[in-house]
Amino acid sequence: MKYIKLFSILMLPVFVLFIACELEEPSIKKTETDTTPLDLSKYVAIGNSLTAGYQSGSLVVDHQMYSYPNLIAQQLGITDFEQPTVSWPGIPNIMTLESVTGTLGTASGTGAPTNLTLARPYDNMGIPGIVLADVENATSTTDSYSHSAAIDLVLRGLGTQLAQALVLQPKFITCWIGNNDVLGFATSGGVSPASPTAAANFEHFYQSLGEKLAASGAKVVVANIPNVTAIPFFTTLPGIVLDANRNPVIVDGNPVPLVGVNPYTDLVLLTAAAAMTQGLGIPVALGGTGQPLPDQVFLDAAELAELATATAAFNQTIKTVADVNGFALFDVNAFFDEIVANGGYDPGNGMDILTTSYISGGLFSLDGVHPTNVCYAILANQFIKAANEKFGPQIQPV
Repeated sequence: MKYIKLFSILMLPVFVLFIACELEEPSIKKTETDTTPLDLSKYVAIGNSLTAGYQSGSLVVDHQMYSYPNLIAQQLGITDFEQPTVSWPGIPNIMTLESVTGTLGTASGTGAPTNLTLARPYDNMGIPGIVLADVENATSTTDSYSHSAAIDLVLRGLGTQLAQALVLQPKFITCWIGNNDVLGFATSGGVSPASPTAAANFEHFYQSLGEKLAASGAKVVVANIPNVTAIPFFTTLPGIVLDANRNPVIVDGNPVPLVGVNPYTDLVLLTAAAAMTQGLGIPVALGGTGQPLPDQVFLDAAELAELATATAAFNQTIKTVADVNGFALFDVNAFFDEIVANGGYDPGNGMDILTTSYISGGLFSLDGVHPTNVCYAILANQFIKAANEKFGPQIQPV
């Protein structure tokens, strides 16, 4: 994962707004759930960092308790739902908001796994950083496609993610995987890897995964992949030069594009802020170096088109596999697109409207990619809704 060090002057108004707001934690009270006639007594979650409860650049128990699988397990009345928990300040050390000037840092100390000796597989098998192909094939970091260090933390040499999940003989499974097959390309500005996973390869691995999940006999809910343009990591910084008050610099009546960027077609990543503090992307006449922004901190029109094509292909595969195997489908892509189109999400209970704006919006954490506690609760309810509509167990929402 990339650590984000933001240009404080650029982000000042955002952080001031954030400090002025106070978000409530989601309720995790156990409510009455009637799953008759279904047996949902054993639940396992397959996925990546989004399933693991990763937040603000870290896997840490303070936020893992709000992972959507843990919240779902509580609604099912499951009391022995195990996760690969990590003590504060997490692995890697969690990002922190240091001041209202917009300074981001990391918490001090050293996090450590707290239940590595669990004699069985974890119920939450979410592994940060993995791609789809790792689910059935990776047994360690070294033999994986993604080379995510978190693989060893979660798998512990007990077999692949899928094998361990099925050993537990689950009656209910959620599976949200494939995000990193496009996100790795996107967060690197299309540099490393140089392209998303090939659509044919994705289809092969997802069909295989679907067949094995169906053969387990469990009730399965799968989720698809959201558009990156719904994530603040890609939408916070504009492609134009801003002044100290974060207003567009106007020259000859027009905003000034960042050097090397087409502000009408390209997306600038949060990681570009560090480059801009060094003068990259800023014209010499405005105090910069006149050198273009590095390719790895923005996505051009061709890269965005490639991302859109891959995401659409992957989501079609996910829908087809869900339909063929009788899985419930949570359309995350449509869900976040609707939030963006409507200008936010109303969680009810007297809370303010939540948006996809960086930090002040309340839906995304400090890394600009992973949800907040509140957003994980919202996602849990969407998985529950999909399960209820498909299988009729009447699981109560968080």
